[in-house]
Amino acid sequence: MRILSTAAVLLLSLLLRTSVADDPKKEPDPAAATGTKLPFNPFKNAVKSDLAQVYETLKVRAGSDSKTVLNSYGTIVESVEGDEVKVTKMWKDQRTGNVLGQHFTFSKTEMPTVEEFLTLIGVPWPPTKGVKIEDEKRSAGGREWDCKKISYDSEKDGTVFHVKVWLSPLTRAGGIIGGTVEHEGQVKVGADDKLMRISKKFVLAGYGGSGKLEWGKTPAQVTSETKVWGEDPTSVPKEILIEDAPVNDETSTHAPASGTNSTDSTRLPFNPFAKAVKGDWVTFYESLRVKAGTEVRTQLFDYTILVDSVDKGKVNVVKIRKDLQGEVHTWNLIFSTKEAPTVAEFAPLVGHDGSRVKSVVVADDKREVGGTELVCKKLSFEVESKDNETSVTVWLSPLVKAAGIVVSRTELKGEVGTGTPQGFKTDVRVKLSVAGYGAVEKLDWGKSTRDVAQDVKRWNKDPDATPKELLAGD
Repeated sequence: MRILSTAAVLLLSLLLRTSVADDPKKEPDPAAATGTKLPFNPFKNAVKSDLAQVYETLKVRAGSDSKTVLNSYGTIVESVEGDEVKVTKMWKDQRTGNVLGQHFTFSKTEMPTVEEFLTLIGVPWPPTKGVKIEDEKRSAGGREWDCKKISYDSEKDGTVFHVKVWLSPLTRAGGIIGGTVEHEGQVKVGADDKLMRISKKFVLAGYGGSGKLEWGKTPAQVTSETKVWGEDPTSVPKEILIEDAPVNDETSTHAPASGTNSTDSTRLPFNPFAKAVKGDWVTFYESLRVKAGTEVRTQLFDYTILVDSVDKGKVNVVKIRKDLQGEVHTWNLIFSTKEAPTVAEFAPLVGHDGSRVKSVVVADDKREVGGTELVCKKLSFEVESKDNETSVTVWLSPLVKAAGIVVSRTELKGEVGTGTPQGFKTDVRVKLSVAGYGAVEKLDWGKSTRDVAQDVKRWNKDPDATPKELLAGD
């Protein structure tokens, strides 16, 4: 997995901020008072205890790497005294799990400016170009809303953010129906320059007043949903997710992965995507073992491959994986129903850069998983690197949906990582073991993605309970 540069991490931190400044006591920019006003006042009829709950999605993409963070926040009217409306925004900190709050004051009689209002929903980028306001419909929670759409660009020091927000006077505690923020720029990923795209999306989840739900879902329901989605990313509604443009060249029915220039053109012995159907999925136990000197560390992950769409011979496949912090990462790849991919094109599905594949060997073999012996094609190759030696073995079967992967094993030896003393050797081993597969919400064999996630969580707490056949051993 590639690591984003410091610049990318700083920009990610900026997007995660929900206030104008790090200091919550800092006053808003005085220029905001003379800025463009909202088309209506969402606090005109505010009543104490009005509340709204909003899904919030953040996605950072650099090259073929992608990181998604799902969260939600609530806005509640704490008090209404005369003309003054005090609103509190509450959300859960992804790192600590603590519930945080921020306070805002609006007026019942004077419409807020765009700048003043958008800080409430976590958009601290004021317009630097003309604000456009127009009528437009927007869907949220299965309902189509008549909205006022606010769109503008915010530019500072050469960085441009494209902002769109949809508002309706029918809701409470802010009028938010949905919103998006988009930014693109060049960043360093390893030694390469990559296009980085940062996206933020808001979708109304529910609202009410005086302790009663008027539409949508309660805060408790939203919290429960986001917990379930964290355990099973494939269950997240598309309305809430930020869609990825596939990393492959869409002009080709069988394009190589981004950056692929491998001279080895060996194709897989069969096409695992020949009969792909939208909704096909396969989930794996992923075991990571790192040996540095005499110290050995192991960690388990759950990893899923999903067929997101099949259209005119193109199969859009999504890799879904959680990192050590439990945050979800996704990668998009395109394959063909008509022709088997080359090993270089297939390699990213087992975590490797296809541009460095060499020495491919294919043989017949058998592999036992979950008490079932499968007749397989054994695929072996090396990944070229000046810093380490990497060998990969993958057992494939056409019986396994979504990618055909039964087991994958990687062995990496060399000097890896930054800050490693000269001559300090590291041995890294990774093993994927198929745990279950099916179609849409149907389980054809093994375990569901949710059951696998629960297994991984339990075994990471009690490593001795982990079945030995799943471990990336010596």
